[in-house]
Amino acid sequence: MKLYLIVILILSLFMLLFPLAMSADKSNKTELTAAQYSEALSEPTSQEEESEKSETIKVLRTQSGRVIDVALYDYVVGCVAGEMPAYYEKEALKAQAVACYTYAKWITANADSGIDYHVSDSSAKHQKYMDEPEQKGKFGQKYDSYISRIKECVNEVSGEYLTYDNEPIMACYHALSAGQTQSAKTVWGKDIPYLKSVKADGDELSPDFDQTVKLTEKQFREKAETAGITELSGNSRNWFSITEQNKSGYVTKATIGSESLTGAEVRRILSLDSAVFTFSYKDGTFTFKTKGSGHQIGMSQYCADYMARQGKTYKEILLHFYPGTTLTGNTVTQK
Repeated sequence: MKLYLIVILILSLFMLLFPLAMSADKSNKTELTAAQYSEALSEPTSQEEESEKSETIKVLRTQSGRVIDVALYDYVVGCVAGEMPAYYEKEALKAQAVACYTYAKWITANADSGIDYHVSDSSAKHQKYMDEPEQKGKFGQKYDSYISRIKECVNEVSGEYLTYDNEPIMACYHALSAGQTQSAKTVWGKDIPYLKSVKADGDELSPDFDQTVKLTEKQFREKAETAGITELSGNSRNWFSITEQNKSGYVTKATIGSESLTGAEVRRILSLDSAVFTFSYKDGTFTFKTKGSGHQIGMSQYCADYMARQGKTYKEILLHFYPGTTLTGNTVTQK
């Protein structure tokens, strides 16, 4: 009888404890499942993951020769930092950000399949890109405020780019025009419908609008020979001549020695700021007086800042310099 009572007691205690054990086990499983469920919800689906993944671009670092992958958002920030003064008006900086992103999309779509990068970091070839250490070197003590300003502008136009016939455009830009931008037809001999000559009010107000370059006979010869032009004989007065200019002063044809050249080629060979120039010769000195700076196709950065100071928006600036284009939206993932 005593043994029976002990067994009954043990069974009763077990029945009392068993639900608690089951409850605790169920509770633990519920918490684990909830945690797993919450984690699963925080992970994007394959489609979301693809849309949230940062676009990248392969950049050739010209100094080291290395090709690096750069998140496109960081690339745009680095290009704006490298290409436009950070103190320019925000609407101008936004226009620059859209132009940089558009050019990145265009160059990526049209990159030469025979090379292992999309774009170089050189403004002479593509557009200037600066990484964070280079930005800090350029901006010095103003780095925090300047990079914050640039990122704010990039964020506000994130993913917007210009298209023509539903394709990203070659969004060229330059520092300063001679008061009128040049068409691609004039400079490159190729008609591009959205790269037409347009008025650039305010550029003549820049302190850098007029520049003078003087070259001695020796300096002129050295530059010509570096470019492979060696036939410079007779009176040095006859070594150079302008044979054709358009109404805005852009030199379309010129000669060095017996070589016929475009104004763009002369600008490169003689290291002139612009192909809008006049020329004079006296006492063995070649004098070139230029107006503006850069190839003068597409957006004038100085004029963009001037337009922004007159109350124009980045959209108005862009559509002025790239007529016939459409501003299209997209998503650029930020870090």
